[in-house]
Amino acid sequence: MAIEFIESQTKDNLMRAFAGESQARNRYTFAASQARKEHLHVIEAIFRFTADQEKEHAEIFYNYLKELAGENIHIDGSYPVDIHEDIAKLLRSAEHNEYEEFDPVYKTFGDIAEEEGFKKIAASFHAIAAIEKTHGDRFARFATWLEENKLFISDVE
Repeated sequence: MAIEFIESQTKDNLMRAFAGESQARNRYTFAASQARKEHLHVIEAIFRFTADQEKEHAEIFYNYLKELAGENIHIDGSYPVDIHEDIAKLLRSAEHNEYEEFDPVYKTFGDIAEEEGFKKIAASFHAIAAIEKTHGDRFARFATWLEENKLFISDVE
């Protein structure tokens, strides 16, 4: 079913995704600072690397909204507050949030965009969903290594 973009659920979902990615970027920047304080520079790098990727995702979503320049888009949404000093908890929170973006959030947003006739936007949501799963997997791996005191241990001599 084709629908006007300004009247679409996809427009709202793009703004929700932009807000979510922007907030994730900041959460990861804050987490990177905490990791730095604890001299966990590899985890700091992971958080900063992921924050940079979240910025790119935000820009993709925001660029789809260009034709609505000057409009205010009202959205309702829930966004996590992950304030921990414990790096393992920050990693686990990030893991959870990334998996949630992967499925159900971006998969659902992509399906809605497809139904509304916005094929390119749907493809972007689905592609970014897969990337978010990769982020979640990476955060999970580092959280496990940290929790098991294996972060600085190698199987290779």
